[in-house]
Amino acid sequence: MFSVSSGLTKDGWAFTLLGARDKRDGYIQGTESEAYTWFMSIAKRINDNHQLSFTAFGAPQWHNQRNMANGLNIKEYQRVKQWMGEESPYRYNSTFGYRNGQVMNSSRNEYHKPQMSLNHLWQINHKSSLSTAAYMSIGTGAGYSGTGVTGYTSSWYGTASDGTVNTQFRCPDGTFDYDAVDKLNADNYTNPVNVSGMPGYKGSLMIMNKASNDHFWTGLISTYTTKFGDYFDFYGGIDFRYYKGLHKNVITDLFGGQYYVDSYNRKSVLAENSVNGGVTSWVNQKLGVGDVIRRDYDGFVMYEGGFAQLEYNKDKVSAFVSGGLTNTSYWRKVRFYYSGDKQLSSKKHYLGGNVKAGLNYNLDDYNNVFFNTGFISRAPIFDNTFINSQSSHERNPDAKNEKVYSFELGYGYRSQYFSANVNAYYTMWKDKALYDTGSYEDVNGASQRWTMNMTGAQANHMGIELDFIAKPFRWMEVNGMFSWGDWRWNGTAKGFMMNTEGQIMANSRGEVVTDMSNVDQYKYTIEMDNVQVGGSAQTTAALGVTFRPMKGLRLNADWNFFARNYADYDIDASQATQKEAYVVEKPWEIPSWSTFDVSAGYTYDFGKIRATLSGNVNNLFNQEYIADARDGSNHDWETATRVIYGWGRTYTVRLKLNF
Repeated sequence: MFSVSSGLTKDGWAFTLLGARDKRDGYIQGTESEAYTWFMSIAKRINDNHQLSFTAFGAPQWHNQRNMANGLNIKEYQRVKQWMGEESPYRYNSTFGYRNGQVMNSSRNEYHKPQMSLNHLWQINHKSSLSTAAYMSIGTGAGYSGTGVTGYTSSWYGTASDGTVNTQFRCPDGTFDYDAVDKLNADNYTNPVNVSGMPGYKGSLMIMNKASNDHFWTGLISTYTTKFGDYFDFYGGIDFRYYKGLHKNVITDLFGGQYYVDSYNRKSVLAENSVNGGVTSWVNQKLGVGDVIRRDYDGFVMYEGGFAQLEYNKDKVSAFVSGGLTNTSYWRKVRFYYSGDKQLSSKKHYLGGNVKAGLNYNLDDYNNVFFNTGFISRAPIFDNTFINSQSSHERNPDAKNEKVYSFELGYGYRSQYFSANVNAYYTMWKDKALYDTGSYEDVNGASQRWTMNMTGAQANHMGIELDFIAKPFRWMEVNGMFSWGDWRWNGTAKGFMMNTEGQIMANSRGEVVTDMSNVDQYKYTIEMDNVQVGGSAQTTAALGVTFRPMKGLRLNADWNFFARNYADYDIDASQATQKEAYVVEKPWEIPSWSTFDVSAGYTYDFGKIRATLSGNVNNLFNQEYIADARDGSNHDWETATRVIYGWGRTYTVRLKLNF
């Protein structure tokens, strides 16, 4: 890493340049990565009233990964010890393997999303200013994964749905056998297997593709600041944003085969939407590297907003009130499932806004109390506004704004030797959207997709938080925190099962509702009353101490504690029926855990160079713990899947030189 800064020159210019490179083998098998970071800033002080600056930064990177879906169940981790030798079995990666003698992992991401901004600060007078920033981001990125024809898509999965290792392409040493996939595809050309709906198919049964997710994002935000009298400060402005996301899947490797046919997705294209719909030559077209499969669309978001805040500060009292209004518009352009003037969808607009207020009262020089409250009405996410955001223009008629109500009450103490804050909070999310999709066989025996957008669920988060810093001696500092939360889903979510044409389905065979006079009888219901939110520890604590026994030397020790972490879970809408609600049950509570970290640093002069040597050891005692999991059928450790263990002991050493 390096950085260069000029400081402010006599003629009002300043610049900063920074760059860094990070390359790692990865703690988990087959998770190599390489990343770069760059930053640049050029500023010009035009006069006492105007300053202009240009800033740009980015972080291009690629990394192989262990997908969350490839976590094992607890018992299976013990079985893979046979393949890991002296290494921890929790570092096992079921998609790590070799191809032609070279390391390979089918799960890989690469992204670079640089951002540039031009900022102007205008000091209008001694009490008023206007700050304006125009920004732009042109991002590219993709996630690589395997896919295949009917019957072979799941063959790429390193882990089966029950959390055991998928043995279909498994070498004796436990690695994924990518060479066997090459052979499978090559053999299929001379001795084709029977593929459902594709008689005589000689192409690749399994291929690699990348899901490209590029974007063009630009916006303008301008904030006016002024004072009213001696006690009031006002902030107000505008916020405009335009976003275009470009999404498509492209074949990257035929894996020893001659071609690939994407008939499963292409036969879903309807003749009334595209000139390609139902055209046999297009449905069965032989595709190669670089050809598009499955999806090809652009998503557009337009956002206009205005905001204002008024602050009051006098003696022991400070208070604020703020508000904002927003308009969010969504539309799409789909090339895979539509053609001509039908590629562009209609626009849908969602009005939103927020109101917030807060009050702080200083009881004396050391003690204060405070209160904050707010309400937010937020537009639904892009995907939830469509029946199927990747393949259909049909709108979700039940999409609505999510509402958030929040309250906070707290107390603070400040002194030379001790500072602390304690607060209690309550937040309620209403009209949370739930989305699910699946497949069914229609009355003709053909495979079709259904989607379900459900509304009506809500989540309640409440809890208390404490943090403190103590400085009993000049050379010693103690800090800590404690957080206890009670986060639960509540309410009943309801929604219709819809086909790809946006029609309400009367049953799982694909028959559609024609009589809308009593349409509510076809709704599906999911009850989520008093069910814990999964995926985050609801009790956390930390305690740290820093020693500075001599000039330039720093020693740190930190303890971290996590408890009441419930396994994450999917809301499987397919388990509900039109007559009987699906009741979500309490998920498995992951065992609590704690870790210790230590670090040290020493700063010294080496001639005219200021040097800092530092290092840290994380998880000093190599504690084994489960960081994440997916809830199983019996809501216990034996049926939990996608179990991810935390990292064992790791360490880093750094040397920083200042010239």
